[in-house]
Amino acid sequence: MRSTTAIAISWTLWGIAIYLYSPYLTVFLKGIVKEDFIGILYVLSSIAGLFYAFLPTLTNKIKEVTIASLIISGLGLILLSFSNNIGLASLSILLYSVYWASVPVFYLLMRNDAAKVWAISMTPALIIPFIGGKVVDLLGLRGVFITSGIFMALTALPIINIEIRGREGLVYEKEGKIDLIPLIFTILPLSIALPYLYLNTPLSLIPVIYALGQGIGIAMALLLSKAKRGLAIALSTFALIFLNNIIPFGAMFYGISEALTALGIDEIKIRSLKDSVKVTLAEILMWLIGYAIATALFLIAPFLPTVYASLLAILFALVTLFTLPKFAKIKIRREKTFNGITFYSKTLKEGIFPYFRFA
Repeated sequence: MRSTTAIAISWTLWGIAIYLYSPYLTVFLKGIVKEDFIGILYVLSSIAGLFYAFLPTLTNKIKEVTIASLIISGLGLILLSFSNNIGLASLSILLYSVYWASVPVFYLLMRNDAAKVWAISMTPALIIPFIGGKVVDLLGLRGVFITSGIFMALTALPIINIEIRGREGLVYEKEGKIDLIPLIFTILPLSIALPYLYLNTPLSLIPVIYALGQGIGIAMALLLSKAKRGLAIALSTFALIFLNNIIPFGAMFYGISEALTALGIDEIKIRSLKDSVKVTLAEILMWLIGYAIATALFLIAPFLPTVYASLLAILFALVTLFTLPKFAKIKIRREKTFNGITFYSKTLKEGIFPYFRFA
């Protein structure tokens, strides 16, 4: 049977892996490839993700695919630690990105407990960055990716005890209309700001900045979970990311991505594997577009990605505040069979909350 505890443990292990390596990825890649090419590697990861996300729909061995994808992703991170040229780095990123094959399954399994699972998984973010800093001191940057890869591979272990019977076992209700506007409004600013965020930040400050940001994100996730204008408030606060160009601590506002992620997952109603894959593909596409925009902006001027992300967040916050909560609708179609088939539909008005990440 589906186990919330097992899912929470697996998602938390995944979070630990991300919190360990994420602050150092750009800095590490800077030592392997030209700065202009860093964004291209992020784009490459997203393009691969578009293909990987389809894998659960192509087989009934969904559990096996999920476990394999997490293990291969961990091996990709470990391989990245040994990369010393653009070819090996690209291969490592492609292997690491296989985790996207498991994302639709996780989203579906968490569909009734997303806020709780996410709240649990975010807690390590307050201390893991400091542990990552110690790993850097002892083993260097490469050691961070080896450690992260091990945790990523361990993410697969709790999934072994979860019963996933195949595609038919992951369809609980009829597919409904999913509003992707919150996803666009949250991921696009995040993806534009991310690739070059810590490029010139001193290594000693990265753990502190990252932990502060995650703390802000966790607090906002809890405070805004029931707020009527939660998305607008979170986006407006995230807009302070432009301060990254003035002081290193401005990067901490990227931690609000945690609030956007937690709130959004809990609000989007995923009812089937098809719904979950649809959301995942849209999510990856937004990361892809954002990374491409960030790369182009960086070529013009290094400070532009976070400035553009900030302006976009303000725009989306205003649109959300004055338009979306009033007019947004979610159509739910239900089907009942009894000596024939009877269809009926119902339209519900709802406010819109944000939806995620990456990782």
